[in-house]
Amino acid sequence: MKEKVTARNLWRGIYPILFFQGTAIVIQNILMITLSVMSANSKYTGISQYSDRVNKINLHAMEITLLTDIICIIIMAYFMYSDIVKDKLKGIYVKYDKVKWTKYLLVIPFAYFFMMSANALVSILTLYMPENMVGTYDNTKEILNNSSYFMLIITTAIIAPISEEFMHRGVVYNRFKRICPPVLAAIISSIIFGIIHMNFVQGPYAFLVGLAAVYVYERYKSIIAPIILHVTANSVSTIVSIIANETGLDTSAASQYNTVQLTASYLQMAIVFGILALIIGIIIYKTVIPNEIKEIK
Repeated sequence: MKEKVTARNLWRGIYPILFFQGTAIVIQNILMITLSVMSANSKYTGISQYSDRVNKINLHAMEITLLTDIICIIIMAYFMYSDIVKDKLKGIYVKYDKVKWTKYLLVIPFAYFFMMSANALVSILTLYMPENMVGTYDNTKEILNNSSYFMLIITTAIIAPISEEFMHRGVVYNRFKRICPPVLAAIISSIIFGIIHMNFVQGPYAFLVGLAAVYVYERYKSIIAPIILHVTANSVSTIVSIIANETGLDTSAASQYNTVQLTASYLQMAIVFGILALIIGIIIYKTVIPNEIKEIK
């Protein structure tokens, strides 16, 4: 049963995102104030200037992200639980059979093939982007490069995916699905997921991954499925970044080819991996069918 599209219902779908961003800002400001107090002590003269304090915060950006994500997981889990309780009270909560854990393994190759195809498509897009748009990813790249491998794996590959899936699929998508068709809710939540990454390189990729996350979420009827998908995608990206950094791999080597050659190469990659993702996606569609147990009234 769909609810009416009201300002209140729209706000319920949007404010979790604002809460997440607000939490990050609060933590950054607490750190800034702490560094300001420390700068009053001559022992810390090295961080007495504002720019130095900002740089110090950037050095700890991954730790700030980790703390923000942990807080987000706790709050979003509460929101998800609260929504379930409200649905039970309204008599619209539907419970499904648990899917066998072996079927969750299908999400891993699906995630890998899909993220490879999505990465190739976004790479084509970046070839035709103005440099200032591509440059919006530089700050994120710098933060990732300045982080320890341990923090990178824990935050980017594990905690962040859990936090983002709780928020974007567990809360935002489900709340928009109450007031609009699932496809539209998937598009809206995925657009928001793309925007929150705040750069033109990750944004389109996050949008595509968001759609894939909704797909497995709906097929498995469990937040575990999109978490596995997200963890897989982020883990592959993180491992590739670490290997490239350790081996000194020249990631700019592609610049020796012209735009047409790169477009053709990326397009071929997108098609091949896209077909493989489609095959696994169809297998998931055909084999993963949770049965409705009952409607709790």
